[in-house]
Amino acid sequence: MKFLLVDLSHVFSMCWEASEGKEMSAAFNRCIANVTAARQGFDRCCLALDSGPSFRKAVPEYKSNRKDRGEPYREQIRRTIERLAADGCVPLEAPAVGSFALTDKPSYAEADDVAGWFVEQYSERVKDIAEEEMGAWSCVLLSDDGDWEQLIDDAAGVYVLKSALRGSEKWNEAKVREERGGVTPAQIPDLKALMGDKGDNFKGYTGPAKERDPAHPDVDQGCNPGVGGGHAASLLKRYSNAIAIFEVAETPEGRAARWEADGVKPGIRAILERHGRAVAEKGLYLATIRRTLPVLDFAAVLAPPTVKTIAKNADYAMPPDEEAAPVAAPLAVVVRAESASLAARGIDVFALQPKGLQALESLAKTLYDSRLYGQYGNWQAIMAVAIEANERGIPVASAVRQAHVIQGKVGWPAAFLAGLILSSGKADIFELVSTDAQQATIRYKRKGRPEGTFQVTIENARADGQLDKWLREKKSVRIMLQWKCFREGARAMFPDVCSGMHEVDEIGGDGGREAA
Repeated sequence: MKFLLVDLSHVFSMCWEASEGKEMSAAFNRCIANVTAARQGFDRCCLALDSGPSFRKAVPEYKSNRKDRGEPYREQIRRTIERLAADGCVPLEAPAVGSFALTDKPSYAEADDVAGWFVEQYSERVKDIAEEEMGAWSCVLLSDDGDWEQLIDDAAGVYVLKSALRGSEKWNEAKVREERGGVTPAQIPDLKALMGDKGDNFKGYTGPAKERDPAHPDVDQGCNPGVGGGHAASLLKRYSNAIAIFEVAETPEGRAARWEADGVKPGIRAILERHGRAVAEKGLYLATIRRTLPVLDFAAVLAPPTVKTIAKNADYAMPPDEEAAPVAAPLAVVVRAESASLAARGIDVFALQPKGLQALESLAKTLYDSRLYGQYGNWQAIMAVAIEANERGIPVASAVRQAHVIQGKVGWPAAFLAGLILSSGKADIFELVSTDAQQATIRYKRKGRPEGTFQVTIENARADGQLDKWLREKKSVRIMLQWKCFREGARAMFPDVCSGMHEVDEIGGDGGREAA
């Protein structure tokens, strides 16, 4: 089976620019004609679509250089999507994947992430196909977006078709290495983290700021050249990935000595140290495409093509003035594992998740009827737990196993909160280092921040009125101090991960007891 996935926002933008947006319906007509021509010979044609403010907007400068093209642009792209859907193309809208920390408004994946999810689903279906039969399978990505190069996989028949409006050019693994100085598709996020991405307004490792013109002191003259494509490729050839560059030593002096021994030029060494590891982490956050997404269902791709209805309020243009406020905390590399090779990647935890409320209701009833989860009084409670867990990316089965419904509230074991923090990608360390009947201490480290410790004592428990409760209920003071330390440390150091989650002991349960 042969699939074509179109980066519709990008293709339409090229058509819009070709007519400068002046001719009525010109972009619409050009885009329809080009997609119609490109899809010839494919069994399925799908459209990767943006649908709301990107979760990457947590980085304030992300795409902040893009101007809103106005309602005429949005109206034409809506019409284009509706027409292509009527012609049998399958629209795949990027789903909500969370919310912005300061505003609590929903944040969304992007068309890039839809492409990552699509490639992952396709690759899963061809992994067991015999080599001699692979000629009948392919997954072609129609886009000039350099980020999509990381999805190329010769073995699975995944390649990118570029410059479709100016004479198509096929990019496979060899083409990426040829054009990117030996960089492999898996290293594309690292390349962009080092050299920056003008389209995303991410500057990367720039040189020192240029001196301002005395005649125009208020005009920013920009920066001198920094780590460009050639230097970035050379660094990746030696160190494999952008983070490893900074892991060669723990001190600036140690790094400088190692970089010098490895032949890194003095100017580049100075630039790397001046910006530090944080810029690489931010760049990876922006450039790495997600490969697992909730809600989307590949069955819609495999089903016989039908006319699709497009939501009238969908904002495929994503004007910058609708972006939510950024988060305050530094970003960490939360998606690096998803850029690994297909062979090294684990099971997609969302593959069996219910797609919509009706499917979730059916699953909740099945789990309740199984009588394996006696802590729930009805199937609606299971459904409520699953909905709360979905907001945090927790699979249904794990949530139902771990959650406790006590006095009308959902509680989570302290150990589960600790595990949630470690699996979030925001923590290097979150572990218990000492505990006795007088105190409990944990060691923690957020990515990109110094290591620290957090402690609670029996005096803290007495002041909070918890000690008397523990003694009255004949609970182990040592164990309860341990769970109290995990709970309060989690909220103090990782509020973005577990804010609003009740711990079991708080609502009348045993804070460390595992769910049935």
